[in-house]
Formats: sequence, C-alpha cells, structure tokens
Amino acid sequence: MINFELFSEFSMTHCVALCAFLVPANLLVSLQIILFSAFECPRYYLWIMAAASALYASVLVMHDLSWFMIGVIAPPTFVIMFVVALCLGVNAWAIARPDHCIYLKRRLQQLALGAIA
Repeated sequence: MINFELFSEFSMTHCVALCAFLVPANLLVSLQIILFSAFECPRYYLWIMAAASALYASVLVMHDLSWFMIGVIAPPTFVIMFVVALCLGVNAWAIARPDHCIYLKRRLQQLALGAIA
C-alpha cells in the first residue's frame, strides 16, 4: 500500500523539481506520440509512449492532489491539471485517429513547400 503521507511530504519538499521535470517530459512524450502517429510508426511504439505519458500524468495528478489536500488552491495547481488533461486528450486522439495526424503532416508539408516555391 502506498504511504500517501510520505509521498505528500516528498511532493511538497521537491515541488519545483517535480514540476520542472514532469511537465516538460509529459509535453515531449505527447509530441512524440503525435509524431509517431503522423509518420506511421508501429502501434506498439504509440502504446509504449502512451504508457510513459500516463505515468508522468498520474504522478503530476498525485502531486497536485497533495497540494489540494493541505488547502493550497493556487493558479499553478489548476494549470498543471489542465496540462495533464490536455496531454492525455491529445494522446488519446493521436492513438485513436492516426489518420488525422497523417493528414496534418501532409498539409504542413504542402504549406512549407508552397512557401519555399
């Protein structure tokens, strides 16, 4: 069983370090899922990246919940929750509808080639 009091103490002591690592890591993994989907990589690559993103997201949610439990209601806690929800939503979209990512990649290629010519 997880000792939530120990996690909360760790979370509050190392808040800046946790957020400084987990927020960019979650954003980069989400970008990687979009790119893997757009370049038609095998599905198991997408699922591995989705598992990593879900791990980062769950740690961030637990970190935010530890702050909510002690009564710290501040804009950064809501921003972090929004980032987590956005990343998980984008990941689900890229995995469920890879054809949209492929279309977006082709459209961006056409725009880039049109700007060069």
